[in-house]
Amino acid sequence: LLYTFHIFAARAAAELDRLRMDRMLRESEERYRDLFEEAPAAYVAVDAAGCLRRVNRAAVDLLGRTAADLAGTCLVDRAAATPAGRPRMEAVLAEYLAGRPVDGREVEFVRPDGTAVWLALWGRPFPGPDGRPVGGRVVGADVTARVLVEG
Repeated sequence: LLYTFHIFAARAAAELDRLRMDRMLRESEERYRDLFEEAPAAYVAVDAAGCLRRVNRAAVDLLGRTAADLAGTCLVDRAAATPAGRPRMEAVLAEYLAGRPVDGREVEFVRPDGTAVWLALWGRPFPGPDGRPVGGRVVGADVTARVLVEG
């Protein structure tokens, strides 16, 4: 009987630990989601090819599209069809695919209404077992006003 009680107590303690860890994980995920969504800079999660998996509210606002419109599209396809747009984004993507971080590269994007928006991009690829990126994060800061003044 005592042995049965010890087994029951050990299982109960393990279940309480599991429930506590589940709660802590949910709280951590909620804090991360809040930070991601409310960040003042454009923050996107990309896949191994540089296509958008998730975007935050600032990215939606800067690019002038909904999160659903952006999901699954590639950053290269969102770049402006100008020398400072698509070719620069292709160069940034090549660095990313080579597993190198991207620091402050300025790229021209275009909103659906045709308005240009310039973003300075910082990206960090997440390497897989073979060293090639399996995904990553890209942060974009709006530098449109400065570029237009200097332009």
